[in-house]
Amino acid sequence: MYQLIAATLLFTAQPAEDWQEVGQSHRGMITADLASRQRTGDIVTLRSRTVFAEALADGTSAVEVRMRYDCRRNRSETLAVKMLGADGAVILEQEVPADQRQMEPVVPDSPDAALAAFACR
Repeated sequence: MYQLIAATLLFTAQPAEDWQEVGQSHRGMITADLASRQRTGDIVTLRSRTVFAEALADGTSAVEVRMRYDCRRNRSETLAVKMLGADGAVILEQEVPADQRQMEPVVPDSPDAALAAFACR
């Protein structure tokens, strides 16, 4: 009984995901989790997922990235990366240490530009 209650609480405590297509790249489909979007002034964090048309050599079929965007300055930085196999198993999950993060200009006409536009709307 207690396990069922704990499992129910854990499930309901998980934030709902709301994946929306942002665009396509030569590598695959790019989506963003609208439910993960958090905005404080000009700064927005957002989780994105690229599902590759063909798996990479190491078996990675999708990559999830948590990004921070400075909407006013049109810059972005990577906060965390998760690589997933075709079966959904995590191949690699890594937070980028704060001292290694760096805001860089968003490259025009890139997948990052499409994500920045989505995040900053």
